Amino acid sequence: MKSRPKVIWFIETIYFIVKVSCLFWGLLLKKGVIYGWGKTIGQLMEYLQGPDPYHDSFRKTKRKEKQSVPYDLFLSGLTTFAFSLFILSWLTILQKPSAFSIFLVAVGSFLWICCLLFYPLYLSSSEKNGAQLVYQTLRQLIFERFNYTLSGFILLFLFIVITVTKNLLGLVIFPGLYLFLYQIYLQKLTNKEIEDDLCK
Repeated sequence: MKSRPKVIWFIETIYFIVKVSCLFWGLLLKKGVIYGWGKTIGQLMEYLQGPDPYHDSFRKTKRKEKQSVPYDLFLSGLTTFAFSLFILSWLTILQKPSAFSIFLVAVGSFLWICCLLFYPLYLSSSEKNGAQLVYQTLRQLIFERFNYTLSGFILLFLFIVITVTKNLLGLVIFPGLYLFLYQIYLQKLTNKEIEDDLCK
């Protein structure tokens, strides 16, 4: 079977990122925004890990039984706070730039990105104890998967900077890009684990 031309792959990938972004914002609104981040990210992660997310319908994707996530309301509320701080501070800069509003944009975007990097690892764990789950996820972010944390933070922060300085439309496709990059990382990690097992 011949591989697809790079141009076609690029167009399909852009379309897919936009599609996932639209699903993200739609689900987030449907779940009430403030406490919907965890459930939205979890549903889309499940969809992206399906056999063929590029062509499968999201509505027809089989869902696993819903399980409660420890501290989900708190984490979703924190993510909403960070996102709101980022957006409101940025709008303030457009009206009347100041050092304080720039500082708030930096704090809001930093906290929001941290939440987005935290969630996929947090939701992927099978740990049931809330405190242990938080500790395990933080340990992964800081020590075990620091390359994921650093590269993910840099890429997402640069995208935010380009978005707020060039075109706000980028913020619309931000979730799709973020989840797409995470799936690439997850696939590489899985392949590496398989190679390590074969070498043993």
